[in-house]
Amino acid sequence: MKKLLVLLLAAGLFSYTSCTEKDDPQPQLNDTSQPQKGYVIGKAIDTKGKPLANAAIVVNNSQFYNHNILGTTDANGTYKIALTPGSWYVRGTVVIPFDSKTYILDLQPETEGAFAGTEGAIRNLHLKISGAKTPEFGMGGYYGAA
Repeated sequence: MKKLLVLLLAAGLFSYTSCTEKDDPQPQLNDTSQPQKGYVIGKAIDTKGKPLANAAIVVNNSQFYNHNILGTTDANGTYKIALTPGSWYVRGTVVIPFDSKTYILDLQPETEGAFAGTEGAIRNLHLKISGAKTPEFGMGGYYGAA
């Protein structure tokens, strides 16, 4: 965990203020857009609320194994991915280079749960460096764990 904090501090993605979840609230994303039929849209941010460019977005079909759609965020941390009919959920990762190594960190979805591709959805993500992941859709584990 200490090495991860050093990595995030050096990358400017985290500012150390406290070791407790209670004192370290997650940033709010304030995306007031409406869902767009046939698309999933959202924004990815770091622990300081700054946009994460080039974050990998994976839109997984909740009904069929290995049936997913890939995308990336733009310079503003936003993405828009066209969907086909079906039930979908969103996951994301960001690549952080540090000390001659590359780290891939999971992003936490602001909203869990599947949605209909025909209806569309907003799924914002943020970098979280500690705490348990939700077990929904097989996520499990801990944020920031090696």
